[in-house]
Amino acid sequence: MPLKQRHDEAQRNAPDIFKGRHLILSPKSLHNFKLRIRELTNRTWGVSWRYRYFKLKQYVVGWMNYFALVTFGPVERLNHWI
Repeated sequence: MPLKQRHDEAQRNAPDIFKGRHLILSPKSLHNFKLRIRELTNRTWGVSWRYRYFKLKQYVVGWMNYFALVTFGPVERLNHWI
């Protein structure tokens, strides 16, 4: 499922606890996400592609669930970056 679609679903299901305020993703979190993706997709990591895909999916889904309420401007561009 594309990141944009997951974000839209999360926004619809999220309670309005912030009363018009927006949460934003910190540059440090975005940088750490990119570093972890690079680690998981590094070709010198001696594991099968199936395991690599499993770990990558596990990390991305967990990360998206953790940041579900964040305003996702920069994150939408990550869909193409990955």
